[in-house]
Amino acid sequence: MLTVFGLIISVVAAFNVYRIAKKNERKAALWAVIVFVTGVVLEVVIPFLLVLGGVFVLASSGNSINKAGKMMKNPIIIIDTICLIFNIIGILVMTYLAARAPKEKPFTTPPQPPEFN
Repeated sequence: MLTVFGLIISVVAAFNVYRIAKKNERKAALWAVIVFVTGVVLEVVIPFLLVLGGVFVLASSGNSINKAGKMMKNPIIIIDTICLIFNIIGILVMTYLAARAPKEKPFTTPPQPPEFN
């Protein structure tokens, strides 16, 4: 359930970052893709790999697959919660970076036009 909530947050954040980056004249599509991909990695890929690794460790230590799955029930909730927190922190950081005003170029005076006689 937390994974679905995190993915919804990532989609909404991608649209928000797109709007903010476009307003600040940045590459809006790139920022939106970065936010969404980061959310998917933090909400799907990393928890999947952690849980899969935990099940393999438990199964290789002599437990059956069913028992290993039951033993991973509480750690799955903890892993999902930690990944959701990191996803929210990552979204906030990327929103802040996209919202920063681009560095202004120093103003230089244009060259003087030629004088006509």
